[in-house]
Amino acid sequence: MPHPTPQPKAGRQVERIREILVGRQMESIEQRLERLERRLQPMPVDSTSAAPAADFLEKVKKEQAEQLCRLRDEIDADRLRQLDETRRLAQQIQSVARARSSSDGETRQEAEQRLSAWFSQWQNNLYDYLNQREEHLISELRAELDRMRDWIRNEVAEKSSDTQADNPALRNALEQLSAATRAITESLGPSSKP
Repeated sequence: MPHPTPQPKAGRQVERIREILVGRQMESIEQRLERLERRLQPMPVDSTSAAPAADFLEKVKKEQAEQLCRLRDEIDADRLRQLDETRRLAQQIQSVARARSSSDGETRQEAEQRLSAWFSQWQNNLYDYLNQREEHLISELRAELDRMRDWIRNEVAEKSSDTQADNPALRNALEQLSAATRAITESLGPSSKP
């Protein structure tokens, strides 16, 4: 499953940073403009001093034009600084995103190695447990078969002593049962595996 590219997130973050930086600069610019507008409010002019007032008005207009020019230069300089800062931040964000994607691959590979080692250990432990269980069951089966063989011998001995009659068919069947039991126990040797 391909991972989504980090560029849309990085682009949104860059836009947000740009809004924050430009918003702060716009506040200071608006304050400067308000100060200029307050300075430019019309002054009362009387008819006797019209000539000096015209000169004063020209002087204020010239100062205003100069301040406006300086203000525009400062705005342009701020914009350039903001653009440079935005580009620098975007590059940092992209490099961090690239670093994270490469570290994610390394982390996944490390986790797979750990899980593989754990699974192998678990598998070996299960195999050992099953072997021990098998050996235990085989020994229990042998013990039970030995008890049955002894019981059958005892029963045959009692019956033969009680009846004093030797039944060759019964003796033959019991010997076959005993031989089959012995063959089963010998085939289930300790080194046999299922």
